[in-house]
Amino acid sequence: MPEGKIRANTRPSFKQEQAYIMDSAKALPSLVALKYEVAKSTDQVIFRQTELAILQLGNVSFQVRYCPTLIAKPEHKDPFVKKPDPFENVHPDLLVQELPQGAPRYNLILNKFPVIPGHFILATKCFRPQTDLLDPEDLEMAYICLNEWPDDKLFAFYNSGEFSGASQPHKHLQFLPVDAMTTGSDQYGWKLLGQQLEGTDPFPSENLPFKAFFKWIPPDPSPSELHDIYKLLLSEAREAISQGPAISYNLAMTTTTMAICPRVSEGSDLWAGGKNLGPIDVNGTILAGTLMVKSLEQWNALREDPRRLGQILVNIGKPMSRTSRQLSEMKDTSKEIDYPTQDVNQESRSP
Repeated sequence: MPEGKIRANTRPSFKQEQAYIMDSAKALPSLVALKYEVAKSTDQVIFRQTELAILQLGNVSFQVRYCPTLIAKPEHKDPFVKKPDPFENVHPDLLVQELPQGAPRYNLILNKFPVIPGHFILATKCFRPQTDLLDPEDLEMAYICLNEWPDDKLFAFYNSGEFSGASQPHKHLQFLPVDAMTTGSDQYGWKLLGQQLEGTDPFPSENLPFKAFFKWIPPDPSPSELHDIYKLLLSEAREAISQGPAISYNLAMTTTTMAICPRVSEGSDLWAGGKNLGPIDVNGTILAGTLMVKSLEQWNALREDPRRLGQILVNIGKPMSRTSRQLSEMKDTSKEIDYPTQDVNQESRSP
């Protein structure tokens, strides 16, 4: 068979498809890093500094980030005023790449206000609702981005539905470089949630305060195989909360695993010392094992007693068999990191 020809009636290898879809002359990690530095220099990207702590719930550790600048972020509440779409008319400094080559239907876009350096987004070029199901091409494009990072070092998530933590109605998946997420916490043994739980199939999600479903992704998956895994997980999620087709959920992906967490609440109020410290909302990053708080009172309360985090998380979806009594009996083994997270290419101060 002539070199470069694909055998009839066989699917091209994933690498062949990836080379066609991506601009193979520029590795995506390098391209994202370059665009990120350029966008920072023109103030198109505004990095939000955070403080980081690692809290232990049973056998699972969670990153909790305190970002005081989020409390000043305006909320768009008026239903009669159209919310600006950040994925329309993207500024050139934020546009990483169009996918696929030749007939692009997606944009890769830098997150304008990241708390993790290199946070980027895969958005449909034409508006499609965030509540739509993911289709095979959505998952294929997401997997191609994931596969560009070596050693499974990119995390993808998708927020869909009223209680998922979704903030934009335009369909998009989000990506976080794992090395940037682990900066400052790797010394404490923190890993992505799926890596903490892996070892069996299905994953032992009984170690979590909420129900989540995990499946392995086979090597070199086809778009239809990815979609079949997604549909199976979504079916299990619907059954878990006894809801019909339209549910709120978070999806997470790496090159080796896919996970879905069904949602019944965006979050819940944090109580400490008889005082309501306000709501803590959770999105798909919870499937990485990380979340954010906006106020110093919340930050301090969770570090003082990590069991309070468990009481927040049991309310976001289908609770596991853990009861409030079991949560209250969890040993406090939190580890605090008392320096701010750093942007890429900056050295962290010693704790």
